[in-house]
Amino acid sequence: MMTSATWPDGVRRLANNYMKDPMQVYVGSLDLAACHSVTQLIEVLDEEDKRSRLLDFFEAMTEVEKVLVFVGRKVTADHLSSDLSLQGIQVQCIHGGREQEDREQALEDFKTGT
Repeated sequence: MMTSATWPDGVRRLANNYMKDPMQVYVGSLDLAACHSVTQLIEVLDEEDKRSRLLDFFEAMTEVEKVLVFVGRKVTADHLSSDLSLQGIQVQCIHGGREQEDREQALEDFKTGT
């Protein structure tokens, strides 16, 4: 069995090369569209500038704005969320190393702003 959240061309080729009659199972809708009320901002920074830029960004946010921050490792997510929380910044951390109940609660807290 091979699973993938998405089936880009590279994953399809891999499935076709290594599996006999691969089958795709879709869960949910295939009518996906970008959310136009979300602004995506990507900044490429030197490692030593990232934390201060992140804090500057947070300071510029309004009370109702929300932000998702992606990091490369689970331990980095844990350390960053802990550091931000100690600075009084409302934060939730979600990754595959956390219990499902904790991940669901983090998502709910993000949605509701609590």
